[in-house]
Amino acid sequence: GSEMCIRDRSSTNLKEIDERNFQLTLELAKIKKNREENEVRYGTELKDLVAKIATQVDQERAIR
Repeated sequence: GSEMCIRDRSSTNLKEIDERNFQLTLELAKIKKNREENEVRYGTELKDLVAKIATQVDQERAIR
């Protein structure tokens, strides 16, 4: 009867919630991965920049 109908509806809702949850978890994982890759990339770019500036400073010093 009606009890069966309610149980079906709540399990459908749970399935939808699980699906949404899964999608959000995937999104988060992608975002986290992108952030880590960017941090590595920017870290490398920053190190290069610092090294370049240090070299320029040394050259300036040598000239004076």
